[in-house]
Amino acid sequence: MTTHALIVLVLFVFGGIGPCFLIWRYEKRRYNNGYCACGERWIHFDCDSQGGHMWKCERCGSYLDTSWIRPRNIYYGKVKH
Repeated sequence: MTTHALIVLVLFVFGGIGPCFLIWRYEKRRYNNGYCACGERWIHFDCDSQGGHMWKCERCGSYLDTSWIRPRNIYYGKVKH
């Protein structure tokens, strides 16, 4: 039983599953269902060549770059004239 647990642990940490899961969890927490920590909605402002999304908050000025978050509805912010 100990051998099986050790094999699963090694695959989790070094097999790519563990780091990907931890990055996904970090991005999901930071994205917070589309809201910054200050309470303002994240505004989608760019997409890189590999499909990552870049977000900004106009209230506090924070930025977030996500590669695992794929929201259905992207909020682009209000059109300023």
